[in-house]
Amino acid sequence: MTNLTALFFPVICRMAAINAETRERLFVLWLVLSAFGIMFAVLSWAQEAELLPSSSEMGAMKGALALLSGLALYGLVAHNMVGGPGDN
Repeated sequence: MTNLTALFFPVICRMAAINAETRERLFVLWLVLSAFGIMFAVLSWAQEAELLPSSSEMGAMKGALALLSGLALYGLVAHNMVGGPGDN
């Protein structure tokens, strides 16, 4: 067993014991956090391209915009995908 496998094996075993509803909620959380990260990266690119004001001017507004646009991204893409949350 490699070091990486040994590190993640207990986590994988615990994930197998989680019921379907909890697993679905964790999947939704993962997708929302991923959408936030994607949109934060897009906003960072827009700042580098000088399409948006710098971080010092925007402050925490960049995080709020990333959260709102990430939720929109989740609602438009991830929530409706085949095999995604709520797919029966």
